[in-house]
Amino acid sequence: MELLSGRKASKALKETLKNKIIDARDTYDKSPCLAVILVGDNPASLSYIKGKKRACELVGIEYKLYHLSEDIKQKELEDIIIKLNKDDQVDAMILQLPIPKHLDEDYLIDLIEKDKDADYDYKKRFKRPPGDLGIVLDCGEYEDVKEDD
Repeated sequence: MELLSGRKASKALKETLKNKIIDARDTYDKSPCLAVILVGDNPASLSYIKGKKRACELVGIEYKLYHLSEDIKQKELEDIIIKLNKDDQVDAMILQLPIPKHLDEDYLIDLIEKDKDADYDYKKRFKRPPGDLGIVLDCGEYEDVKEDD
């Protein structure tokens, strides 16, 4: 049995991805672009998006950060999401969670077009099973899980 090196595998994957992005940039005459919407200054969120920026830089993805005030109005944030949905230079976006309680998280997530939602599979397809056992299930499986009485 061969031991798999996570570092070697990660490095090889990043190099392959970087080469594919270079090829795509040459073909389409533009680099892929990730827009990240961050509302407020949550320390965990700041750390997370810092890692996303570093990963984008590593493989040649353009990174745009929309760092917004915690007191932004719902309508203002909706307008930004709609603008990014229509922006042909933006290929994907993330609404970094958590967001302040005065904002309608579900509505804002649903406002992001599926084709541009970098977290779509995570947010839309997966749910916790009844009883929150820490197991992630595909929504198709979720319907078959029933709590014991």
